[in-house]
Amino acid sequence: MKFLPLLLLTLLASFLRAQDNSLPFYETPADPKSFSAGTVAARMIDGLGFRYYWATEGLRAQDLAFKPSAEARTAEETVAHIYEMSILILNATTKTANVPGQDKPLPFAEMRKVTLNNLWTARTNLATAIDEQLKEFYF
Repeated sequence: MKFLPLLLLTLLASFLRAQDNSLPFYETPADPKSFSAGTVAARMIDGLGFRYYWATEGLRAQDLAFKPSAEARTAEETVAHIYEMSILILNATTKTANVPGQDKPLPFAEMRKVTLNNLWTARTNLATAIDEQLKEFYF
């Protein structure tokens, strides 16, 4: 009986560790107060980021190695592709030219974190941009 508090504390700590909501898109951001082209585009990225967050949450090495067919990408290759696309999206909203090779290979956990942060920055840039600024983005 004296081990029960220790057991409960250990279970609570592991649950809190598993619920890492320090990364963006753990939840979808609140709806915008007003609508513009930028807030609509940002809302699309909100949906993408939220789905990506939960689709990649807790993936194991065996999950990342999964390949549904010989012609298909592995799950890790798909994650790497989304990482590369997140760089392009971010660059578009920061008016940064895309440079071949700028997307260096990263371990899965780091790639996931960078992808979510790239999408968050891009959505913030879009949500706060006025229509004139949107014309300057490299889409």
